[in-house]
Amino acid sequence: MKIIDSFEGEYDFLSNFYMKMVYYEGLYYASSEHAFQAAKTRIPGEMDLVRNCKTPGQAKRKASKKAGKITIRPDWDIIKNHVMLKIVRSKFQDKELADKLVATSPLFLIEGNTWHDNYWGNCICDKCNNILGLNMLGYILMTIRSETMLERKQ
Repeated sequence: MKIIDSFEGEYDFLSNFYMKMVYYEGLYYASSEHAFQAAKTRIPGEMDLVRNCKTPGQAKRKASKKAGKITIRPDWDIIKNHVMLKIVRSKFQDKELADKLVATSPLFLIEGNTWHDNYWGNCICDKCNNILGLNMLGYILMTIRSETMLERKQ
């Protein structure tokens, strides 16, 4: 099976850190990472704190449990996959990005990383060598790619 296992370089647009404005629940965000991290809370001021970060990395750090800057909504673990799907769908409403996503077909998409994220991706560091990541972001991207391809056939 042929794969894309890094969302960098030619495939950086697949990353949630890619700077592309997304619209989610009535607000614009600088990236899908900004939107996802802000969605962890329901407190408007805390959402703005994350939304106004200059970079996706800052948004992620600000919304981390360790940082303690935002109040994580109690249902977060239940809804986070659906939230990610909606946000990434919004990102790929952009025709140019959608074209690039469709062009990855039929390759299997894996959010390869070295920061131990075996939920959204698959960490390839020595510590995680024997762990197969869930790759939820990869599956979401492939779902949106399939949906886009089907819409275009109609």
